[in-house]
Amino acid sequence: PGVTVAGGGSSDTLGFPTSNTGGVGTPGANILYLIPIKPTGAMLLNDVTALPQGDSAAGNFAAVLYNDLNGSPHQLMNTGVPVTGLTTGVNVASAFTNPTGLLLNTQYWIGFMCDAVVAFQEADSTGSKGVVCLNTYVNGPPAVINNLSTGYPDLQVWGDLTTSSLQEARS
Repeated sequence: PGVTVAGGGSSDTLGFPTSNTGGVGTPGANILYLIPIKPTGAMLLNDVTALPQGDSAAGNFAAVLYNDLNGSPHQLMNTGVPVTGLTTGVNVASAFTNPTGLLLNTQYWIGFMCDAVVAFQEADSTGSKGVVCLNTYVNGPPAVINNLSTGYPDLQVWGDLTTSSLQEARS
């Protein structure tokens, strides 16, 4: 007899990877922008990607991951490697040096911090799940979110993940 295990290792995205509008949102300089995600299985968050609709050769962009407390972002879980330079129409991705494991059906908040005023593509013209808070980029992301503004437009921001759930085991 033998055991065969299958599953895990596939790619997935969570967030807003596509757009159905020509609108843009401009969170501003020294702002942290976040959206909620809820994995449908155990997954590893590899990076956070966004689609700029403005240029900033010296602008810095870094991914962030927060846990959830009662429907709001709370404590910092991970920060991505900073990327310098944002170009209109070119995805910018900030990878996590050590990808974070996310649990099934648990809400998390992914997003980015940026030190330049750059417009980003809106994902849709009706959504408003995004949240923002003031954050001085050079100080890094806050350990705990306190000064939160809700109802910000859904920007085209998403996380790239690797599934790690066991899909099938046979013996």
